[in-house]
Amino acid sequence: MILSINSEYDKLVPKLSGEEYNSLKESIKTYGLWMPLIVNPQGEILDGHHRFRACIELEIKTKHAERVFENKLLEKKFVIECNLKRRQLTEFQKAELGMPLQKINEDLAKLRMVKPESSNGYTIGTSVQNTADEIGMSRGTFERAKKIIEKAPEEIKQKLREKNSSTSISKEYQNILKAQKKEKRQEEIKELQVTLPEKVTLHNKEFQSVFVEGNSVSLIITDPPYHEKDLHLYADLAVHAK
Repeated sequence: MILSINSEYDKLVPKLSGEEYNSLKESIKTYGLWMPLIVNPQGEILDGHHRFRACIELEIKTKHAERVFENKLLEKKFVIECNLKRRQLTEFQKAELGMPLQKINEDLAKLRMVKPESSNGYTIGTSVQNTADEIGMSRGTFERAKKIIEKAPEEIKQKLREKNSSTSISKEYQNILKAQKKEKRQEEIKELQVTLPEKVTLHNKEFQSVFVEGNSVSLIITDPPYHEKDLHLYADLAVHAK
C-alpha cells in the first residue's frame, strides 16, 4: 500500500515546533518507529502525520495499521480525537480542533435524523456542548475561544498556542469585546451626526477656550455640568456670553 497525506486531514493536525519535531525525529532515528501509523483503506494517514514525515526524511520503513469507518465524518472525527488525546495542547489549540469537530458533530446530528441507526451512541444535545465536553473545556471558554479564532489577528492566536503564553483566552476575549464596543459607539456617533445650518456652529470644547467675535451671536445653547462644585461656571458663562 502506498501511503499519502490527505491535505484536509493534515490541516487538522496542530504543528509541532521545530524543537519538538527534531526530538521526535531523533527518537525514531535511535529507536525506530514503535507506534504504527493509522491509515484508511486508501492509504491516507489518519494518525501519525509527523511520524510519517520523519520516517520519509530518515528513509526509515514505516509500519501501519488500517482502520475502516462507517463514513467520512467519523473518519475525520478520529483524526481530531487522536490529536486531542495524545498531545499536550494548550486550551486554545484544543478550541481550534473543536471548531471542525463541532461542524462534524452538527453533520452527525443531521445524519442521525435521516438514519437513526447511524447514531453510534453519541449523546443527543447541542453541538457546542457536546464538542466542549469532548475537548475537555467548559462551554463558556470554548465560546470565547471561538470568538478569538474568528476575530483576533494571527499574532494573538499564535501567542495563545504557545504553552508559556503571556496572555489568555479570557483576556483576549475581553479585548475583542472592548474593540467591538468602541466600533459600535463610533457607528452610533456617525448615525447621530447631522448637517448643521450654515449659521450654526458647534464647539465641542470648554466655553472659555472659544473665541467669538462681539455682537455676532444671537443665541447660545450650552449644557454646563450640574454638580454644586461647578456652579461658578454659570457666572463665568454669563460673562462670556455677554
